[in-house]
Amino acid sequence: MCRPKVYSWQIPYVVAILETDDTQRCRQVYEAMAAIDQRRKDPVNGDEGLALAEAETGLQILISEAIARCD
Repeated sequence: MCRPKVYSWQIPYVVAILETDDTQRCRQVYEAMAAIDQRRKDPVNGDEGLALAEAETGLQILISEAIARCD
């Protein structure tokens, strides 16, 4: 069986997505964003490029939801 590749930046991303404590989630989102930004410093293409784009969208949704809760 072929396992999907796990990229190092995906671990902090998944931690941020799964976090349920709002105060912890903020820190986790920043850590995930930093990991993604670090990865983007080198050329990215193919499946990883698509995964990065989807992760960035997911983080933007989390941020938007957090802002909406503050209103």
